[in-house]
Amino acid sequence: MNHPRIFVQIASYRDPECQWTIKDLFARAKYPDRVFVGVCAQFGPEDDADCFEVVTRPDQVRVVEFHADESRGLGWARHQAWTLWQDEEFILQIDSHMRFVDDWDARMIDMLGQCDSPQAILSAYPPGYEPPDILLSEDVTKHFCREFLDNGVVTLGAGGTTELEAATAPSPSAFVAGGFLFAPSRAITQVPHDPHVFFWGEEISRAVRLWTSGWDLFAPHEVLIYHYYGMRDKNRRRNVGHPDAGKLEKLTTERVKHYLGIAETENPAALVDIEKYGLGRERPLADYEAFSGLNFGARTIARYAKIWPFYLTEEAANARDDLRLNPALAESAQAYVVEDSGVVFYEPAQEIYHLNRAAMFIWCSLEDDQPQADIVRLLAASLGVSEDRADKVLTQTLQHWWDIGLLASSPQMGPSETLALLNHLNLRPWADTDDYPEAPAANRAQQRFYRLMNATVRVCYETAAQEAIIHPIVAHLETGAPPADFDSTVSVVQHKQEYFVYQDDEPRNRCLDISGLGPIIKSLILQAGVNSQDYFMCIHAGVVTDGRTCILIPGESGRGKSSLTAALVKAGYTYCSDEIALLAENSFEVTAPHIAMCIKDSGFDTMAALFPQISDLPVYDREDGKQVRYFLPGDGRTADQAGAAMPVQRIVFPRYDPDQPPGLTRMDKATVLRIMLSECMAIPKHIDQPGIARFVRWIRDVDCFQLSVSSLDDAVTMGKQLMSEHNVSGIDQP
Repeated sequence: MNHPRIFVQIASYRDPECQWTIKDLFARAKYPDRVFVGVCAQFGPEDDADCFEVVTRPDQVRVVEFHADESRGLGWARHQAWTLWQDEEFILQIDSHMRFVDDWDARMIDMLGQCDSPQAILSAYPPGYEPPDILLSEDVTKHFCREFLDNGVVTLGAGGTTELEAATAPSPSAFVAGGFLFAPSRAITQVPHDPHVFFWGEEISRAVRLWTSGWDLFAPHEVLIYHYYGMRDKNRRRNVGHPDAGKLEKLTTERVKHYLGIAETENPAALVDIEKYGLGRERPLADYEAFSGLNFGARTIARYAKIWPFYLTEEAANARDDLRLNPALAESAQAYVVEDSGVVFYEPAQEIYHLNRAAMFIWCSLEDDQPQADIVRLLAASLGVSEDRADKVLTQTLQHWWDIGLLASSPQMGPSETLALLNHLNLRPWADTDDYPEAPAANRAQQRFYRLMNATVRVCYETAAQEAIIHPIVAHLETGAPPADFDSTVSVVQHKQEYFVYQDDEPRNRCLDISGLGPIIKSLILQAGVNSQDYFMCIHAGVVTDGRTCILIPGESGRGKSSLTAALVKAGYTYCSDEIALLAENSFEVTAPHIAMCIKDSGFDTMAALFPQISDLPVYDREDGKQVRYFLPGDGRTADQAGAAMPVQRIVFPRYDPDQPPGLTRMDKATVLRIMLSECMAIPKHIDQPGIARFVRWIRDVDCFQLSVSSLDDAVTMGKQLMSEHNVSGIDQP
């Protein structure tokens, strides 16, 4: 009997590990003659000869080659590799840096047969290895949703090791990993790779498209494959130097948000071939949201999705379906009306949720013990829909509240399982510290002291080159004479080809290039400064001041927050921050950490039009792959003035629209409250209901606007108008 054939699909971007991945997969296969490989090889002929030093079974390896400059991203590369498929029965999609267990091919096919579905897919984040073949762990894991990013795309984590090790068969899952997906090949012919996904959003969009097309996802209960998670050569990363990286990432986000129901778009560039690469028609998106516990529109994660088994079990589904029998609200949940909508605060978990007009009506009706029939009738009249539709809205709303814990019958979670807001702001990215060298002794010969807010940080440089790359970013924070005391010590050490960063002898981060040290050290100093403060809430926002009051500019990354901040400074305001604003507990006055403005590579030329000196500043490599410059608009303020608390005069939300005239428009307070809460980065201590009530009252009393501009010149003009207007009562209403 012939063993089925497997097509191993690899997207390789300038990766010297790819050749060893191919060698290992053949060496460890039980039936290597039945394994075939398809590689989309993206490389630079002049620089990447080391990527092709080893050739294994060339008759079984098919390659489509592209110059690295031709690359259009990960989805495009996976799509190109798939064109090399020649009717093999199974597909294994992997990254270009993997290692395998013995007999992996037979074991994957056998394990797929153990799945409780005729339409099964195996996928998970594999444990790691270090080249050449050091296997770091035997932990088998399963996906769960960690959080929603600002742009609406989710990030995934991995857990459930203990439960999976005790399992005898694969476990149902709601997610897939781009670097390990094994399935019958018809899964890809039915749900082809979307070539218009650049990078971020690939895994969640793939999972939803497969699931809605009738495919069931499973996590393996045994280790089958290993992945290299270590640092790669920064010059060989997919988005370094790519001229269209920023544009393609934005189009991907717009596209993914469209077919996940987060935000519709009419941009034809984001909707290319959307009918071919959109959601499936076998199961609705709403069913995936229930199964996975994700609500894309509300950006919430159900309680059952945060703990094993990370999906809606049959028992939980039955309880969810019967909740109309007992729709009582949780005693610890309190709603606050804001205009015709509002928010609800669930104190035990320190969670705050926005309620639209219909949801606020339902909440108030349940608080008044109104019969459900009356709620449906009045809701239908209010929304202008049929009573059948209103009844569905009531059920969907209650199910969402049940998911996130707002009903008395909601599943309960122990203290260790509750994912509450962070106790302290943590700006450092995740880092694997297993292979860090020993922490260095403090280098007193090359040390500088920096003070931000109430924290003094000593930075010990190992070399003059490190000092030269880091100090300019934070030079304005340097103290005069060395202080008698300081709060923490940050040290840098170069080991082999990497740079390692420690704080108080604890590993914090690492990078391959010296230019990556700047963003890391800046983030650690910022973290120390913010954590030294006593505040109610930390908001992701820009801040400018007229010397007496300030304008708060909240906004997620990519929405023009930094650009508007820079434009207002050019218009005459004084710069405070383009990243963080701290709201005081009772007054809600703002204190902003006086850090340098971060300008991403996509904005170099635009921002240089306002401040030409930006073009001469050094470029730093951030861990997310973006290149940035740091710029501090001069303002002549003293340290005391820089750290002073200021009342908020206005909250302004930027909106770039090249097709609309510039202008200020008042925003409804419920929308403002929702955006403010979505941009909350940290709440340092337990909040009670009176605290939230004060926050809501404050929002009601602050002037809030949307500033629509089509260019930075427009923003400067509107900024000057804001400077000259003390009474804004004549501004357009929404």
